[in-house]
Amino acid sequence: MKHSRTKRIIKKQKEQPTPIAIKSPQPLKEVKEFFSVFSPFRVGAKRRAALLLLLLPLGLGQEGLLLAQLPQWPFSAGVDYGNDAGRAVALDAAGSNVYITGGLEWDFGSGPADFDPGTGTANLAAIGIVDMFLAKYSSGNPVYQWAFQIGAASQSCVGYGIAVDGSGNVYVTGTFTGTMDFDPSVGGINNLTGNGMFFAKYNSSGVHQWAFSVPSTASNTGRRIRVDGSYVYITGTFNGTADFDPSVGGINNLTSAGSDAFVAKYSTATGAYQWALNAGDDGMDIAVDGSANVYVCGNFNGIVDFNPLGAAYNLTSDGAAGGFVAKYNSSGVCQWAFTFGNTLPASCPGGNGLEYCRALAVDASANVYVSGNFWNCVDFDPNPATEKPLDSGAPGPQHLFVAKYNSAGDYQWAFSVNDNDYSSGMTTDAANVYITGKLPGTSDFDPDIGNAVLLTSAGAMDIFVAKYTLAGNYVCAFRVGHTRDQLSEDIVVDASGNMYITGSFFNATSLAPVDFDPGSGTAFLTTTGFLGSSDIFVAKYNSVCNIVLPVELISFSGKCENNNVVELQWQTATEINNDYFTIETGPKGQGTSELQWKEIGMVKGAGNSSAIRKYEFVDSQLETFNQKLETLFYRLKQTDYNGKYEYYGPISVNLTDCDANPINVFPTISSNGYFTITGGKEKADVTVYTLLGQKILAANNTMLPFTFFLGEETGAGIYLLQVKIRKESYNQKLIMQK
Repeated sequence: MKHSRTKRIIKKQKEQPTPIAIKSPQPLKEVKEFFSVFSPFRVGAKRRAALLLLLLPLGLGQEGLLLAQLPQWPFSAGVDYGNDAGRAVALDAAGSNVYITGGLEWDFGSGPADFDPGTGTANLAAIGIVDMFLAKYSSGNPVYQWAFQIGAASQSCVGYGIAVDGSGNVYVTGTFTGTMDFDPSVGGINNLTGNGMFFAKYNSSGVHQWAFSVPSTASNTGRRIRVDGSYVYITGTFNGTADFDPSVGGINNLTSAGSDAFVAKYSTATGAYQWALNAGDDGMDIAVDGSANVYVCGNFNGIVDFNPLGAAYNLTSDGAAGGFVAKYNSSGVCQWAFTFGNTLPASCPGGNGLEYCRALAVDASANVYVSGNFWNCVDFDPNPATEKPLDSGAPGPQHLFVAKYNSAGDYQWAFSVNDNDYSSGMTTDAANVYITGKLPGTSDFDPDIGNAVLLTSAGAMDIFVAKYTLAGNYVCAFRVGHTRDQLSEDIVVDASGNMYITGSFFNATSLAPVDFDPGSGTAFLTTTGFLGSSDIFVAKYNSVCNIVLPVELISFSGKCENNNVVELQWQTATEINNDYFTIETGPKGQGTSELQWKEIGMVKGAGNSSAIRKYEFVDSQLETFNQKLETLFYRLKQTDYNGKYEYYGPISVNLTDCDANPINVFPTISSNGYFTITGGKEKADVTVYTLLGQKILAANNTMLPFTFFLGEETGAGIYLLQVKIRKESYNQKLIMQK
């Protein structure tokens, strides 16, 4: 494919998503109703021990409620004052062991971080400003295997990428300053000096094999690393002139024009240099397929040649910045590359957008999946002859995007998730693609226009994990968080579909811990430090996604009956511990922020029911949000007896479809004799007649809304209601049932 540019949700084929017990619209539990916990724990001060005794394996919960996304375990590590973070996670080939890397920060008065989540102790204390750590645990029950740190006084070292080969050797990349010893063994010395990228190999026991740096005239960072057979591949960013050949006397300089992305290949046996190239401004993620082709995504600005080892392959960014995806063969020669939306699609009235590519994965068929963020309108199809745009709306928050391309770089599908979400990690298995990142507000994670799966952050930034089929259909999603920030940085999946994530969480006290179980159980973790400090976490969740929620919604619809009334109706098939429904309205539906949704009423739920239940609510005072709107959006918030809740919707109601009749009668069929007339703050003359013309009720100059009662002496049958407003007369048939 030779595309020099790229071009929502528009999919080539729509396969059916994995069946779940939710009918249209499909909801997702927004606060903890999907999981039960097996042996959760944290790494850090042993004050957590009392908590762990409360978190032994739990069952599946109450009868009739199937739980999904069962978390197997979380744990954490940190020091009293430092900002510690997990940056990358990996599994060995058998999925038996999980490895994490990141940064362990020193601060005045900081104690050590205990990396053993069990009853033992494995303390690491930062030597420098920030130390890189590497740790290994068994993946079934997270039994500590080993951990070490790399650091030097007054210097910094952080691990950003990790990979494991078929023999259990571990490869790490990141950035460091000064001089430090990358051999953690007693007496072992492998000093590296520089101000930039390092890459190192350790065996399955954590024993140092080799380590190298990329010296440069300015800073550089290794961001992600992948291993394939006999070679290891790295991407990241460098500045100035950098020598990517670590051998003695070897010189293979690359020179950046400002900040450049790089891709480099080395042997796994000795770290011997194979090739390196620069392309773009930031290398964000990298993957390798079964034929040793290398895929990279990142960001760039201006005009860039993406094939420095062959014939020129220039791309031009759209506006100030653009994302790119590129494929290279095993020799580093570019096969294809594209950027997103570098011309304005005709279907995009909002104007050209900006986009950033943050994560990438490749499946067994060499299909490429990328994720990132975009603003305004972006065409995600690299074919100049077709347009497949996504539009975040202008002005408005950035949206997260997920897109798929085949091995030739041809567009397959793309969709967006609204409201300022960030993707930070991505992976695939034989049937699904998985994404993790940061959730700052409320977002709909189901790309199907007919369904809405809303997750809402509990604080400034929450963790999200989302799972889709390889055809881009929603499977499941969940969030973890509390009132302060929680950040997920990376995700991996084992052969059974178990998901592992790592990152950091802030200011979780014993009075306000973070519950890493999004379901009915609890898996509390607390930070060891004070306000402003963060700890490392690692968590495992299983693959179960078929669920029955406490309320199974059959339908939810709305209709404008007249200029002043919207009638909402919904039905449930089953209800478990359903306390009540809250009705909320907003001006922009899925693009509406939480501050714009307004509560307008409440309807009591049925508690526990296996019969079909029908509900109605009338919005008689249409909220205009200080605007003249043609469309208004509604959603339901269903709350259980224990206070947990989920959202359904939103649905849209077209106000231009309203009838000319300014009044509404509700109900029109009654068994108790009560009827209500609505129509804004109007005065009306109200009269009720029998079919023989006998007047049985008259109320003149009555302010609407008005409720009247046809007494017990009124028999079952049909009656005629007449309402006169402003010299106009409106008639309605009423039915009395006894």
